Amino acid sequence: MQKIYLTIFAAALLNVLFFSECSAAFQVGPLKQQISVAPGSLKETVTVSIVNSSNQQKSYLLKVLGAKQLEDGKVIYGEGITPAEEWVTPENEKVLLPAGGAKDVKFIIKTPNDAKAGSYYLGLTVEQASDSPSAIGVSGQVISILLLQVAGTVNESLEIIGVTAPRVSADKILPYTFSIMNNGAAAVPVDAEVIARNIFGQEVFVEKALTNVHLLPGAARKYGGNAQFSRWNLPGPYQLQFKMKYGLTGQTATVIKTVWYLPPLYVLLIIILIAAAVIAVIRKRKNKNPAI
Repeated sequence: MQKIYLTIFAAALLNVLFFSECSAAFQVGPLKQQISVAPGSLKETVTVSIVNSSNQQKSYLLKVLGAKQLEDGKVIYGEGITPAEEWVTPENEKVLLPAGGAKDVKFIIKTPNDAKAGSYYLGLTVEQASDSPSAIGVSGQVISILLLQVAGTVNESLEIIGVTAPRVSADKILPYTFSIMNNGAAAVPVDAEVIARNIFGQEVFVEKALTNVHLLPGAARKYGGNAQFSRWNLPGPYQLQFKMKYGLTGQTATVIKTVWYLPPLYVLLIIILIAAAVIAVIRKRKNKNPAI
């Protein structure tokens, strides 16, 4: 258990799929912001600035979207992703700006008493309404990222799931996949590596699969790669170890899968040796029992 502290999720957020300044001539800022609130809070607000840099009067629609991280690490925005979408509302759903005009708009935060402690990622969305009254839709969208931190104590809880690798491989290139699932309520940094060891415990392959990757709450990150054996690796069982280190406290988790490495040349040699041994035994028995 640990206290949730305010952190800027810089590495991941800079790669978030926000709709940056688009073809419509307007800007929104800040790019990202964070705020810490208590359950039951009714007074907090955040501000987003809108600048109409066109030479015409424009109207803008405001709304709040939830954030979801995909298996490839990308973040998408949509409705109905997180309950926190209902906790944040724009003070006004529509804003009208003259040519070259600017305005600060407020988003009001009201967290319920039973709000769970943890990190919630939201997109404060500004959409430029269509210029044509008869048209439907919007002509541009920009998102300001909000990290909403609900105060409290949470567990960092990650697990390795979906490990796949062949049980037997005749090829020196061994494909594998695995996923890391964040079951906790806070975003955490993750490092992961894949290690292959022979029956003597010696490392024959090491790969850094993930380095300082941030995983959002409820998200799973999938990774695939290839373990490579050299021609000098002997046939037999090998342990394929999937190991990760995560969180502010450096917790670890490991999953081990056994793989048999049986290259064709060695298999053929084993067959020849077995055949030779069988023939030798048969000849020895015949020599002990000569025909009368």
